[in-house]
Amino acid sequence: MNIAFPAVIILLLTLPGILFIYSYRRGFWRTPVSLGPVQDELGKGIIAALIINVIVANGIEAVSDWTIDYQALAMVLSGWSGVDERAYSAHIEVLAGYPNQVVAYFMVVTLLGTVGGFALHKTVRWLKFDLMFDHFRFNNEWYYLFQGESRVFDVPQKQRTRSTIIELMSHEIGFVFISAAVEQAGATYLYWGVLSEYYFTKAGELDRLVLREVQQVVDPVDNEQFYPLRGDYLVLRYADIKNLNIDYKMVSDRPASTRA
Repeated sequence: MNIAFPAVIILLLTLPGILFIYSYRRGFWRTPVSLGPVQDELGKGIIAALIINVIVANGIEAVSDWTIDYQALAMVLSGWSGVDERAYSAHIEVLAGYPNQVVAYFMVVTLLGTVGGFALHKTVRWLKFDLMFDHFRFNNEWYYLFQGESRVFDVPQKQRTRSTIIELMSHEIGFVFISAAVEQAGATYLYWGVLSEYYFTKAGELDRLVLREVQQVVDPVDNEQFYPLRGDYLVLRYADIKNLNIDYKMVSDRPASTRA
C-alpha cells in the first residue's frame, strides 16, 4: 500500500488553508509575516482548509450532477479500504480516471484560499477592524508607527469607532521625522531627517531606515547645533540605533509625536 499517495493528497487539501492564513496576514504589505508556533499555524491552516474544501465541494454538487463519495475519500486518505487491497485500488483507479477534474479541483481550492486571504485582509483594513479591535491587529507594528496609525491605539478600545478613527486619521501626515541616536566606532551620533523608506530582514525584523534631508546634531547637551549632511540619503542600520524618536508633521502643521 502506497503511503506517499495519501500524504500528497492531504498536503494538497490543506495547502489552501495555509495559503489563506499567510495571505490574510501578509495582505498587500511588503512587510514579512511573523508566524506563531508551528502547531498553532498548522491548526489554523487545517481549519481554514476544511472550510474552503467544504464550500467548494458543496458548490460543485450544487451546480453540477457530480457527487462526492466522502467515504471513499476517507479510505483513500487513510490508506485503508476497510475491505481489502482490491477495493482500495478501485478507489485510486476512479481518481485516476478523472485527472483533469482532480487537477482543476485543487487549482480552484488553492486559488480560493489565496485570493480569499487577501480579500479578508483588505476587508479588515477597509472596515478598520485592525484599528478598532486589538484582536484584529496585524503583527506589523512598524507599519502602524511609520504610517501614523499608531495614534489610534492611544484611544481606549471602547471609544474606537469607525467614525472616530476616520476623524482622527483625517489629520493627514505630511512627513515622518526620525531622530536616531546611532552608535558607530564606540561613539554615539544623533541624526535627524525625513523618513524616506524602511526595510526588513527575512526574519521580519526592522533592518534599515533610509532618511533624506538629514542633519547631524553636534553636542546636543551643551550647545545643540544642526549640520546638514552631504548626500541625498542616509542609510541607518537598525542594529546600530540605540534610541529612536518618531515625529509626525501634519499637513495642518500641527505636530504629534511618539517614541519607540
